[in-house]
Amino acid sequence: MNKLILSLLLMTSLASHSAPVTYKQYFNNPSQYALYLKGFEQGITLSQVMTVYRELGTKLYCSPQERDLSIDEIEAIIQDEAKRILDSGARTQEQIDQQPIGAMLIVGLEQNYPCK
Repeated sequence: MNKLILSLLLMTSLASHSAPVTYKQYFNNPSQYALYLKGFEQGITLSQVMTVYRELGTKLYCSPQERDLSIDEIEAIIQDEAKRILDSGARTQEQIDQQPIGAMLIVGLEQNYPCK
């Protein structure tokens, strides 16, 4: 019985960590998810580099600076994207709160740094 309970607790714990972090989760406790967000951004950056290096297609965005974005810059991009979505009337604040933070970052990067 103890093994069953331990297994259920472990699976529940793993399941909660594999779900995407939402906008609301992040901004309710940014310090808890800062490394998640930075890692997500660096994954996108690496994907961009490999796309260009391997000539696999077009980039998602074209950042004018050749440096890493800070957490503050990443947060600002996401908050700007949330405001843009809210102002457009496409979604309510409640819907934005449930959006995966990574998806909002990707769209925000595309909006802020379009490729010409």
